[in-house]
Amino acid sequence: MRKRNYTPARAVAVWVLCLVVSPLQQSMAEPYDPNLGSKIDTFLVGKGSPMAGNGSVFFSNGVADNVDPRLVVAIAGAETSFGTNWGLCKPASFNAWSWFYDASGANRCTNSTFSSYADGIGVVTSGIRRLYLNKGFTTIPLIAKLYCGSGCGSWIPSVTGSYTTLGGDVSDLTFATTLIDFEQFTGPCCFTGVQPPLTVGIATVSGGQILSGTSNLPADQSVLYGTAYFCPGCSPTITITFSQKVSNVSLFLYNGLTDTVTYTVADDKGGSQTVTLSSNLQSGTATVSLPDVGISQVTISGALAGEWDFFVDNVRFAPEGS
Repeated sequence: MRKRNYTPARAVAVWVLCLVVSPLQQSMAEPYDPNLGSKIDTFLVGKGSPMAGNGSVFFSNGVADNVDPRLVVAIAGAETSFGTNWGLCKPASFNAWSWFYDASGANRCTNSTFSSYADGIGVVTSGIRRLYLNKGFTTIPLIAKLYCGSGCGSWIPSVTGSYTTLGGDVSDLTFATTLIDFEQFTGPCCFTGVQPPLTVGIATVSGGQILSGTSNLPADQSVLYGTAYFCPGCSPTITITFSQKVSNVSLFLYNGLTDTVTYTVADDKGGSQTVTLSSNLQSGTATVSLPDVGISQVTISGALAGEWDFFVDNVRFAPEGS
């Protein structure tokens, strides 16, 4: 028999003392706007930009890399007037950001060309995350010191102007999505029985129970949502249902069994990820991501010889706009 997370006699007493008292909550960074893609397209059309029509590309890459898409648009404005006034690079390079252009010789963008504006948006957004935000360059003036160097007196006001016109917050260049972390919930340390579906915002989580400081789960002693074969009424599958379409779902998954178990996280668009986690006492955990768009439901499942015991936390997703 595999190690359980509780002893039944103790579980009843714990449940009396640890009733759930707080609702699930979500947090959302202010810069996130589910309709930003269409707003970017409208903005770029007004500028006569050849990049118009790529609003959804700016949006999806911003979500994937947690970089405000407004910043990537604004840098193109400062460098090439949104692809309408080319200097360092030429239109055929699709490099509206003068991204790593080769400063030597006549063909200064030879080594910095993209196959399309969409390609460039992806590369630049990822680069802003890896080379700037992750290294502490988290404001437009700080980015300018590395991106533009010297002789760039108009760069900061230009980028700032376009960024704020699009609704950006200069104190936060990220593009965080909705987060459900369960930390506002209070529950017992041990399974006592399935709870009714828990709804927060557009997400409903079902199939299991909230636990706090879970017994025999050293990987995380915070608040989690879990299910187990010895939890009365609990399902072998945790289901997250969304009342509107979302994209880029990710979650942190914990194995609660004392054996290695393979889990499958799947969405209703056909996307799925499989991950094998070591035992609970070896802190078997992983972040699992589903990059699909138009997701309405996600399921998490995994069992060994008919027994299951697992948990989820830090569920992230991007609500899609109209």
